[in-house]
Amino acid sequence: MFSLGINFAVPPFSLALVGANGLLIEKQFLSSAADNDACIDRIAEVCDEVGIALNDLSTVGCIVGPGTYTSLRTSIVTTNMLAQSLQIPAFGVSSLHAMANLYAYHDGLYLVLLPARKNEWHVMLYGKEERQLNELAIPFVGSEELVMGQLGSFEKSVSVLGVFTEQWLTEAKVRCPAHCFINAPLRAQVVADYALSSLKNGLETTPLKPYYAYEPV
Repeated sequence: MFSLGINFAVPPFSLALVGANGLLIEKQFLSSAADNDACIDRIAEVCDEVGIALNDLSTVGCIVGPGTYTSLRTSIVTTNMLAQSLQIPAFGVSSLHAMANLYAYHDGLYLVLLPARKNEWHVMLYGKEERQLNELAIPFVGSEELVMGQLGSFEKSVSVLGVFTEQWLTEAKVRCPAHCFINAPLRAQVVADYALSSLKNGLETTPLKPYYAYEPV
């Protein structure tokens, strides 16, 4: 039983294959796939490296957004094509949830940030308690000033997850010293693991649709 994870939505772009005993291969790319053919070529290349044929796949998982518009659309179209041609289920997971699931090690509050438009962020707040990750709000897009203002209103320490520049991290730690800022690159492995877990748990699947939502606050 093998699962393919695709992340061509959020840098660093990556593909991963997992099996019953864990990760088989994970490969990063400097750029996303330009089109569906390029995406398939990269997937075939990763499969070849571990001696797995596309027909050996049991499921495929894909980041459905938010993310880079063109590469997000390409990866979702490719995922749906693979699922249909191979007659296997496809499962989608949001980039925000995938990052929280990967880096939320302990109980507490987690704020996930992904770049949106200039000086704005996709934002999602999660809470983890007794190993259970829960959404505590609906995702939204907010300005950097809004995000920093909200962080300043928390009485408890919050772990802030995202892919940040050193300059941004330094400024953020000065403005919000009570919180913990963690560089948290998204990995395709967590997408493949999610798809395999969903398959084992018998979750229903439908053709994936991209999440392009842009609703600034």
